Order: sequence, then C-alpha cells, then structure tokens
Amino acid sequence: MNNNNFSLMRYFRDIGIDAHLLLSSNDGVSISSHFKPDSDTFEINKWKPFIHQTKISENIVSSFNFPTSWSLSLRSFYRSKKNKKNLFYAPISKNYLRNLFKGYTHFIGSGIYPSVLKRINGSLDIFYPYALGVEYYDNQELKSLINQKGIFAKYIFSKVKKKQCNGIKKAKLIINTDPSSSLKAFKKIGVDPITMFVPMIYNKEVVNKNLIDDKICKILEKIKKVSFSILSHSRLLWKKPSYFSDAEWIYQNKNNDRFIRAFARLKKHINNFDLLLILFEYGDDVEITKKLINELGITKNVLWLPKMERKNIFKILQEVDVGIGEFYDVLNVPFGGTALEIMAAGKPLIQTLDFSKDQYFKTYNIPMPPVLAARTEKEIFSSILSMIEDGELKLKIGKLSKKWFNDYQGIELAKKWASLLEAKS
Repeated sequence: MNNNNFSLMRYFRDIGIDAHLLLSSNDGVSISSHFKPDSDTFEINKWKPFIHQTKISENIVSSFNFPTSWSLSLRSFYRSKKNKKNLFYAPISKNYLRNLFKGYTHFIGSGIYPSVLKRINGSLDIFYPYALGVEYYDNQELKSLINQKGIFAKYIFSKVKKKQCNGIKKAKLIINTDPSSSLKAFKKIGVDPITMFVPMIYNKEVVNKNLIDDKICKILEKIKKVSFSILSHSRLLWKKPSYFSDAEWIYQNKNNDRFIRAFARLKKHINNFDLLLILFEYGDDVEITKKLINELGITKNVLWLPKMERKNIFKILQEVDVGIGEFYDVLNVPFGGTALEIMAAGKPLIQTLDFSKDQYFKTYNIPMPPVLAARTEKEIFSSILSMIEDGELKLKIGKLSKKWFNDYQGIELAKKWASLLEAKS
C-alpha cells in the first residue's frame, strides 16, 4: 500500500538491519501502477538486490487452501477475460509459502498477510492496517461493495473476515495510526494495538538533477512563474456513489470539493493575483471535479497533471507554496501519506486535524505537527489567505513542518519500530 514497506525496508537497511521487501503479484499493477518501488526512487539499482517478487496476490484468494482457492482463482480468471481491468489472482500452495518465508526471522505486513501466514501456522511480528476500519475485516468500502453482491460473495467475505481476525490475533504486535474506526475494529477483534505512525515516506535520497524528467522540469518552470501555487495530490473522492449509505460514505469521503470552492473564492477575493492550483487525474471523481472547476470559472488557474509517481510528485511539492491534504468529517482521522509528503517537503499543510495539542500528545506520544487545521470551505479559504498575506509565516511553518517530520517520522520512527521488534525477539 503506497510503497509503505519499501520505505520501511530502506530505513531499516540504513540503520543496519538486513531487511528485504517481498512484493505481492499485484503490487504496482493496474490501479496501483504508480506504487512500484521504482516509483519512489531514482536509485532503484541500489535497492533491487533486496526486493523479491512473489506469486502471492494481495487478494482474498491467498487466504484460502484448495479447493476454495482454486474456485476463487478460476472466478478471477473468467472475470479478467471479460474485462481487462479485472486481474487474475493465482492460487498459492502451502509448500510455496513455507519455502518463500524460509530463512527470515521477522515479518511485517498489512493487507491479507495475517491470514496468509496463518495458513502455515505462521504469524506477523508486526501487523499494521492500511485501510480505515482494517482491511478484509471492517473496512466500510469493502463492506459496502459486498452488500451489493449475492449470497456466495457474502459467504466468502464472512470466511475471509474470520481468517483475517484469527491472523491478526496471532500477530505479536499491532501498530495502528487511526484512533477512530480502525481502533474500534481492533477492539472487536479483541487486540490492543500500539498507537503509532508508519515510517511511510523515505526522505534520505539525494537526487541528481540530471535524473529528473524533462516534463517535470517544465512543470517546475511553470510553477516558478506564478505568484502563489497550491498542490493537492490526494485521490479525488467526494461524490457519494449509490451503493454507499450516508453513514458508510462519511468514512470514505475526502471532501476535496471544499478546497476547490475555497480556491475559487480566493480567486475572486484577490482577482489580480496570479494563483495556480495543481491537481492530479487520480481518483473516482476526476471528471466531476473538472466539471465543478469549469462551473466555478477557475479552469485557467488549474493545472491538471496525470497520475504520477511519488518521486516526481515530491520534486513538484518542493517548488509549490502550500500543500492541501484531506477533509474527513470523521473525528480524529489521522493524516496519511499525502500529508506527510507535504511536510517532508517543508511546505505548510492545510488539512483537517481535530486534536488539541494535549490530546495529540496523549494519543501518539509526540508533539502535534504545525498543521493549518481546517475542515470547512471558509476555514480552508482563511488558511490559504493567511499564507499569501504573510510570506514569513509561510516559510516558518514550512521549516517547522520539515523539522517535525525529521524528528518524529522518517528514520527516527523506523528506529522505534526496530526497537519494538528487538524487544519482542
């Protein structure tokens, strides 16, 4: 998920741990094509010896033995023939799993891997969820999709949920970033997670300018020519699909339309100011976002970029003035990778953050980052305007954001993970 484990592997190797990355068969494929290891680094040859491709699918197929695994695999095969967007997921034998995992002393994973290791009486040393509500267990998006399916799908999901539950119970440690829906899910399972961040953004790479693509250089030049630039690279997801109830949708809705409306309001407020909003063609609501931008009359002030690799996004982030995060209406939802990337780049982050300073420290045992907390269109507007009106404050918050990342995320956080592993050995 989002190359989290690739970042962790690099940090571990930086501090002297012989860490390896085992890729699922569908990592970096289809909708995750921009999440290959080489999407994150300009030095892939340095890391290739420690990256290993496996036949395991990040899919429910991998949690079952014969004959269910074969039935589900055949089902995926026929679906892939009907629609190229659907992937084929191969069944995996117990012998393959035993041979693959032989020789490793510790396992860290997300996704379907608690139930995969349970098949061979193994377990994760650290499990951390990538989905709100915990993937394959209580994640609202998956539950909503399953509710639209027939009896067979619901039966299979109930089996997967049970397997995932048992696999998570076997994990030696559980690290959880989300003190809302994911914590509730872990309480249902009956486990007590450690509330802690994931070292998901690697920022120790020094990039040779000659390696930067010409297209990226042209984008950087365009940004330099405007008075003030704002970037949002989160998935565009704000229009409720019919298969979600209002109660379910609140856990998925990033409310991206709010900052777009705030930007349009800003454009009217300072009409003669050269503003640029940078968006990516990423997420379910790209087309409806383009329609909204046209209706608001800000098309000329929006630069659309294709779905892009993180290493290139990070270079663009370093040139803009402000980064925009996500605006969930669920209380105490933590920020994800996009927010951390903005802070790692040394830019002010505008994002929903419900915690007080005391509450944040009590939850994560670290100081609260200098986020410009906002949720409503009005609050987002005010936050952007404050950065335009006070350039020194903008630079100060950017520097403090980067310092916070370096002190409490990145390699310092990876060291804490390593200490947890050592303590449980």
